[in-house]
Amino acid sequence: MASAEIRIVYTPLSTLLRAPRNPKQHDLAALRQSLARWGFTQPLAIDERTGALVEGHGRLDVLQALQREGAPPPARVKSKGNEWLVPVVRGLAFTSDQEAEAYLLAANQLTIAGGWDEGLLAETIASLQASSTTLEGLGFDQSQLDALASSFAPAVADAVAALPPPPLDPPAAPSAPATTPSAGALTAATTPATAVTPATGAHPAPAASVLAESDIESSDGQYVPPPTTSDAGVDHLQADGVLDPTNHIPNEHPRRMVRLLTWGKYNIPVTPEEGAKFEAAIAAWLEQNGSLYGFLTSMLD
Repeated sequence: MASAEIRIVYTPLSTLLRAPRNPKQHDLAALRQSLARWGFTQPLAIDERTGALVEGHGRLDVLQALQREGAPPPARVKSKGNEWLVPVVRGLAFTSDQEAEAYLLAANQLTIAGGWDEGLLAETIASLQASSTTLEGLGFDQSQLDALASSFAPAVADAVAALPPPPLDPPAAPSAPATTPSAGALTAATTPATAVTPATGAHPAPAASVLAESDIESSDGQYVPPPTTSDAGVDHLQADGVLDPTNHIPNEHPRRMVRLLTWGKYNIPVTPEEGAKFEAAIAAWLEQNGSLYGFLTSMLD
């Protein structure tokens, strides 16, 4: 193939010529949906030697039909008076009609020949459905989508059933080791400028309002934030270094973490219906145990 440097040129739609033979069939309805959703994203291509198309016959058919119907041009197709200007790859010049025809077949067949990774395809489509992303314009008809959905396993309900059962009682928080304050810490405790970490299992006592956060240390010199009570979510501060499973955090962050851990562990894209079942499982765990601690730790095993 003799070819100069290729370029994209906006070309009048009415001047484009079809190849004498093009055995490729097209789903014109799907092409319409794609153009309506994403606009014109794939330029046509012509053989400079003959001026005939070697890529883009289906897109040409849809554009001409839309123009006849009086529809507005898709995004990235320009309108000038009564003419539509379409992006076309220029600079391709094939050595013969046979070589141009062979390229036309290759341009269509090479995208078909690879096939699909069926499992990954089903996972991707299920993920799009779970996020309420429309599947219009993808080129799959409903029967293909149904077949992909039925071939994909396991369902979320099966994964939830495989999880460890919830404990009857939340595990008790481990006791922090008792520490003996140093002489310096005991002296500092008598002044209003510092505070000492309380003994085993106890939560830090509220600091005086005159204390700055930078003034509060534990006996090992580590920063300990002052205790707070907030209506926004956390019931109380946990002891330094201790994860308290009874600490309620009634916001969406633990729920989202559970979803991410579970779906990531089992590689499960979900439909809205399956997602609702999983949300119900999370809610049931919370109702029984008052905390998502056990749920989270079972995911991390």
